Amino acid sequence: MNRFNLKKIIKISAVAVILIFFLAYAVNCSIYYRNRIEVFEVNGVIENFDTAENLMKIGYDDSVKGVVLRVNSPGGGVYASRELEKAVKKVKKRKPVVCIIEDYGASGAYYVASAASYIYAHENSMTLAIGVLAVWVDYSKYNEDKGITYWVWKSSEEKDFGAPWRPPTEEEKAMLQTQIDLIYNEFIETVAENRNMDIETVKKDANGMVYLGKDAALLGYIDSIGTFKDALEKTEELSKVKKYILVYPEDTSWDIFKRSLISGFDF
Repeated sequence: MNRFNLKKIIKISAVAVILIFFLAYAVNCSIYYRNRIEVFEVNGVIENFDTAENLMKIGYDDSVKGVVLRVNSPGGGVYASRELEKAVKKVKKRKPVVCIIEDYGASGAYYVASAASYIYAHENSMTLAIGVLAVWVDYSKYNEDKGITYWVWKSSEEKDFGAPWRPPTEEEKAMLQTQIDLIYNEFIETVAENRNMDIETVKKDANGMVYLGKDAALLGYIDSIGTFKDALEKTEELSKVKKYILVYPEDTSWDIFKRSLISGFDF
C-alpha cells in the first residue's frame, strides 16, 4: 500500500468517525428533546380557568413524560379549583403528576393537589384547610348613617342577590347555606376518593383549619415530607425516563432546544 492510499484511508476513517459522532450526538439530542419533565406552577389565588386549560395542553404533549405540580396557593374560586382538579386527574391518566406543596397549598389548592399521583410538602407547609366560605357584605347601616340611598329596579327578587346595599333575607341565608353544604360535601368526597381515604375520616379533619405539612403527612393527606428535588426524582421514577430535560413555565422554545443541544453531549 503506497503512502497516497494510506492518507486517503486515514482521511476517510476520520470523516467516518466524525460523522458517527455527530449522528450519535444528533440522536442523543433528539432523545432529550422528546423526553421532558415539565414544571407546572399554581401560584396565588386560583381564579383563572386558563390554568386548567394550560395544564391540559401539557398533558396532551407526548414529548412531556411527567409533570411536577408546584403549588404555592391559598386556594381560590370553587369552579376554577374544580376545573384544575379535573385537569390534574385527566393528565395523571397519561403521565405521572407529582405535587410539591411549598409555602402553602390550602383549601382549593389542596383540593387540586389531592388529585396528583404523589404529594410532597415541606414540614412547615400550610395545607388542608378543607372547607367552603361565602361572604355577603352588608353596607346598608353605613349607607343609612351617611345618608346614602339606593334606588334599585330589578326583574326579580333575587336579581340583586349578594348586593352590598341590603342584608340577605332568611330564605337567601338558607339557600346560600344549602349551596355551601353541597360544595363542602363534594370537597370531602373528592379528597376521600383522590386519597383513597374513608369519607368519615376526611369529614372529621375537614374543619377549615390549616395543618402543617408534617401533621398532614401523619394523617395521610400528604405522601411524604420532601422538597422540589424529591418531587422531581419521584417524577423521574414514575415516568421511567433517565434522559430528559427539565422545562420551566418561563422557558421558550429556544431554551428547550438549547438545553437539548447541551444535554446531547451526555452519551
